[in-house]
Amino acid sequence: MGDRAVVLFEGANGIEPFAVYFHWAGAAGVRALCDEALARLAERRGDVSYFAARFVGIAHEHDKDSVTGMGLLAAPTAAQYADPAAMKEYSHGDAGVAVLNPAEGTLRWIDGTGYGATQCPA
Repeated sequence: MGDRAVVLFEGANGIEPFAVYFHWAGAAGVRALCDEALARLAERRGDVSYFAARFVGIAHEHDKDSVTGMGLLAAPTAAQYADPAAMKEYSHGDAGVAVLNPAEGTLRWIDGTGYGATQCPA
C-alpha cells in the first residue's frame, strides 16, 4: 500500500513543528529529493522554514499529477521525538522517518521507524 516516509526538518533550535509525508517516495525517493534540494537551494540552507517550503515545491515538481502522493503534518512533540516507541507509532511504516538538516546538509533516518535507516543510511 505504498512506500511511505516522513521527513522532519531540523534547524538550530531542534526539530521544526512541521513535516512532509510521502505515500510513494520510499527511502530512495526521499534521499533523491533531499540531494536535489540541498544542491538547488545551497544559498538558503541556513533558513530551515524557507528551505522546507522550497523542498515541498521540488517534491511537487516530481509528482505534479498526484493528489494523494504527499501531505503536510505536524512534527512529533519533543517528548515523542525522544521516545523510540512513540516515534515508531508516529511513523507510517515502510521507509520510516527521516530528519533533514539543511544547514548541515545531512539526512538521517530514525532507527526503528522503518527500513530507511538500514537501506538508505546517512
